[in-house]
Amino acid sequence: AGGSILARVDGEALTTFTSTNDPSGIRIDINQGTWALSDPNQSSDSRVGELIIYQSKLSDTEIAKVESYLCQKYGISRKATAGGSSGDYLSYNGSTIWDASAASDYNNDVIGIGTDCSFLQKQSRSLDDSVRIFISSLATSNAANLGSISNDESFIIMGHNNGLLKATNASNSEAPAGIERRIEREWRIKNTNFTDSYSLEIEWDSAGAVDLSHLRLLVDDDGDFSNASIYGVADGLSFSFGSIIVGGIGPGIIPAGAGKFVTLGSVDATTALPVELSYFEYSCAGNHFIFEWETLSEINSSHFNLMGSADGTGYSVIGSTKAMGNSFSPIHYTYACKDCSEKYKYFKMVQVDFDGNSTAYPLAEGNCEGKGSVRVFPTMVDNEINIVAENIDFSNFPLSCMLFDNIGNLVRNNWIEKSDEILLFDVTGLSTGMYHLVVSGGEQNQTFTVVKQ
Repeated sequence: AGGSILARVDGEALTTFTSTNDPSGIRIDINQGTWALSDPNQSSDSRVGELIIYQSKLSDTEIAKVESYLCQKYGISRKATAGGSSGDYLSYNGSTIWDASAASDYNNDVIGIGTDCSFLQKQSRSLDDSVRIFISSLATSNAANLGSISNDESFIIMGHNNGLLKATNASNSEAPAGIERRIEREWRIKNTNFTDSYSLEIEWDSAGAVDLSHLRLLVDDDGDFSNASIYGVADGLSFSFGSIIVGGIGPGIIPAGAGKFVTLGSVDATTALPVELSYFEYSCAGNHFIFEWETLSEINSSHFNLMGSADGTGYSVIGSTKAMGNSFSPIHYTYACKDCSEKYKYFKMVQVDFDGNSTAYPLAEGNCEGKGSVRVFPTMVDNEINIVAENIDFSNFPLSCMLFDNIGNLVRNNWIEKSDEILLFDVTGLSTGMYHLVVSGGEQNQTFTVVKQ
């Protein structure tokens, strides 16, 4: 309009140029792209999925409707980076079917199904194919899907918080009673006038290691899953492989007009959702560090990188240790660093999956110069924990030993001195689960994670 052209990409204004041959413009090649690769003057070698020509300039609202249609159809998210309504999705009649500001952290990989005027989207997937949503049975294409949607102007739109597609200590600590593990990624699902059942297929790294009977769909109103509702087969859901398909999600779980948060959990720790770390700690041998950590379970785990930093900002790799890969039994790892105290003051351990995803586990500031050390064993405990102090005289250096549950409540602080260097901490009678033992005194202040069996 007015002699200028505005180029937009994924719902975001990119640039304005004054004519078709303006050097600041954007060139899009509508072809199959086989020859553009060899021509440096061409900007695109991609295929154009759809070209729509209008008789007049579109208003901002009309642009939002068109982009909402295209994004749902091709699994591309409207960018919400401009704030306001820039990431909203609108129906044909102008109603907001996805409010990007309602939960701003969940505007990643927004996809949807629905019907509206001549629009009929029965299945959709994210660009990285980590999640799919569909009615009836997933088909090779939207046109081949034989399902039907009952209501016109009805939609299911969903986006995620960019969390990991596996369980972490943080996600497991935010779960309702009865759920032992849950994946970190959460999705927000907005239902607009949709009364049919649908399915979600969620990427899974190693489906063969999962007991489907352990899986549950967790649904929450505000994204804090500590009080989420738990749904399983008894509620009409089905769980199957491919990676993990959760079927039978209907208005009884996410009603029409509602916006809910969902994730996937397990009622049994053996379905581990994939790597679960029990502890990461260090001890000293002279001025040398001995790093130890233990995983309770692993799925798709490639290796561990031990990272060190002198100032707590820039980290470099000290060494790597090959992971077990897939395991549902505790695996103990040890790494010795003979000159770490001379170079590094801060440490973290990074677990890396075979697909390249990683999770970092930071360690408190480490210092072995002239200090004794404290070790705790076993970490999978029935009745007593051994607290072993090396190069420490308890008579001159008393320690404080306190046991906290997984939400920070002090549950016990009694121990028995067995010898000059060994204490026994009694956990008889405590409920099974994860606890944190804090050993402190003098310059010693270490936290150890233990699991009561």
